[in-house]
Amino acid sequence: MSPIVNLKSTRGQILLWVATEPRGSWSSLGIVEELDQMGIPRKTSIAAIGALRQRALLHPGSRLNGEGDILRATAAGHRAIRGSMPEGMN
Repeated sequence: MSPIVNLKSTRGQILLWVATEPRGSWSSLGIVEELDQMGIPRKTSIAAIGALRQRALLHPGSRLNGEGDILRATAAGHRAIRGSMPEGMN
């Protein structure tokens, strides 16, 4: 059974972006800055990334060319997104 993720939440938005964009597209800093521009406090975004990692929906942090923490969805993260999409979109 796939974990339930509310795609309208900060966690859901982060997981959706990370799971559907090409691998390596998002760093923690990049996603925090993007959400900050959308009015979501940085502290909230950082906490959401941590929570997704605790639930094993995002891989532990990794670095790419010294450019910061690259976000990658786990297999469970991909299943959670597919399971949370409206019927007909997954």
